[in-house]
Amino acid sequence: MEAVPSELPAGWRRVALGDITRVVGGTTPKSSTPEYWGGDIVWVTPTDLGKLADKEVSTCERKITKAGYDSCGLNLVPADSVILSTRAPIGHLGIAQVDLCTNQGCRSLVPSSAVDSIYLYFALKWSVDDLKNLGSGSTFAELSKSNLQSFEIPLPPIQAQKRIAAILNEQMAAVEQARKASEACLEAVRALPAAYLREAFSGGGGTLPERRRWIALGDVCEVKRGTTITRKEVVEGDVPVIAGGQRPAYFHNQPNCVGPVITVSGSGAYAGFVNFFDTPIFASDCSTIQAISKEVEIQFAYLFLKSKQEAIYALQQGSGQPHVYPKDIAKIEIPLPSLSEQKRIAVILAEQMAAVEQLQKSIMEEASAIAALPASLLRQAFSGAI
Repeated sequence: MEAVPSELPAGWRRVALGDITRVVGGTTPKSSTPEYWGGDIVWVTPTDLGKLADKEVSTCERKITKAGYDSCGLNLVPADSVILSTRAPIGHLGIAQVDLCTNQGCRSLVPSSAVDSIYLYFALKWSVDDLKNLGSGSTFAELSKSNLQSFEIPLPPIQAQKRIAAILNEQMAAVEQARKASEACLEAVRALPAAYLREAFSGGGGTLPERRRWIALGDVCEVKRGTTITRKEVVEGDVPVIAGGQRPAYFHNQPNCVGPVITVSGSGAYAGFVNFFDTPIFASDCSTIQAISKEVEIQFAYLFLKSKQEAIYALQQGSGQPHVYPKDIAKIEIPLPSLSEQKRIAVILAEQMAAVEQLQKSIMEEASAIAALPASLLRQAFSGAI
């Protein structure tokens, strides 16, 4: 939250939350008593608030019975109360749509006639960073009732609150719609590389000519295991160490393999992940694939293997730590049209992938701008700019 201007708009004032709301805590019935659980009383936790798709709270993951409610001195708070998680973590928010109670990780702010509940919700949302800073505790940060009650927010007259709340509701809904649209676009763009690869290597109406032969990868490429290097043995440099993940594990000062080279992660969660490097690398926990025949264009081979990524994942062996072995990779059959056709297909796909990367970058920049909008809108609202 940015500092509120020293001079608020005419008619505004700073007020402590304890002066305009009643702050109510929560607790938990004994988990070991079955008759306390499975009832119809909504009992909200920070986890429930964290899963909200919007700001409305009307149900929860676990409900309690009347016996559970009576057992531990809980208090129902009325609909329109603002619920705030005050530990693990501080800052999840929602507005009660029904009468409900909470566990000890939340506090409910029951608004007086001086404050609109939706305005209060947005004021607290704007203030989350400051509320987090008020938390204390050795195990996890917790916002105390007294600190919450004394926390101040800017407060205009009630009609101005309702106007600001209505504008923010509309603006935030538009932002959410834009966010979802951007997310859908990004998902569609991320699916394009696989679609291009399928089209190129499907035969028939695809890019790959019908007249081609199939040959084992190991007959035209050298497929071998990298040289394992431990983290302690790494000397910091700029040569990526390719191991069991999708990205370089760390960077060494010298290579053991000069590109162009295809790598296939050897073990771990991403065993079988196919990658391509046109620069020197240190191949550690991975297999390397390099052309030994003039019949094969290595980038064409890479793109074909990438189109079969799921099938290569299926080569994993081992129930604990999965592995993909060079001998199994070498048996994979790849299509070999003429070298000129391989190069032509590789160029087309490289251009398509570059266009996808640029489009993805553009959408991600747009998504970042959309993500920044709520904070900007809240800043305007609570400085009196709307």
